[in-house]
Amino acid sequence: MATPTTRLAAFVIPLLALAAPHVARAAEIQLNGGTIHIEGENFDEDIYIYEQQSMAWFNIGTGQGSSGGTQIVVWIVDNRGKTLNYVSFPKSDVYHCMVYCNEGDDFVDARTDIRMSIFGGPGIDELHGGSNDDHLDGGSGLEDYLYGHDGRDTLVSGREKRSSMMWLNEMSYLDGGRDKDLFLYRASDLLVLDGLGTRAGFHVKPNGRNWYDMWRYSE
Repeated sequence: MATPTTRLAAFVIPLLALAAPHVARAAEIQLNGGTIHIEGENFDEDIYIYEQQSMAWFNIGTGQGSSGGTQIVVWIVDNRGKTLNYVSFPKSDVYHCMVYCNEGDDFVDARTDIRMSIFGGPGIDELHGGSNDDHLDGGSGLEDYLYGHDGRDTLVSGREKRSSMMWLNEMSYLDGGRDKDLFLYRASDLLVLDGLGTRAGFHVKPNGRNWYDMWRYSE
């Protein structure tokens, strides 16, 4: 099985973000009614959503300061590392975040307890939920990687996949992470689950729409 696309290392995100401009250049980001709406471009891009403490004041001489509160930061870069957009919102104003990847091979990494709804497009997408109950949908691409991480997550394979043992290049990789998760996939899909280091039990049942509900229990 193909390995997930390697992107910017997670530990360098806060360092690079310090140099990221705070002026929107491309890719639409809006806050409306407590929900952040992120509309990706039609090419490869990386979308990072994370929390950051803002400074109300800072004394260069003493190195002391006080926090101005937690911000939800949305940082979007293209496949050459160029910043397309960098926006932050007070966390107190946000309860939900929706991401639409559109075309291209996209990477989305959510490092927050804000509830996420992430929708991939026709490319090869790698989607990471945060620590809330998130919804991840691979979209119509032939190969996607979905990671729920913490929370009771819903992971949906792409709508046009025809995965089987004969078509290993057309698959969804669904990893719910911890807590009880819901996997939705078409009957023709090959479901590949990461069960290493865990004890997992499965309950599979049809729901009448050629889809199946799967609950994964891991500890």
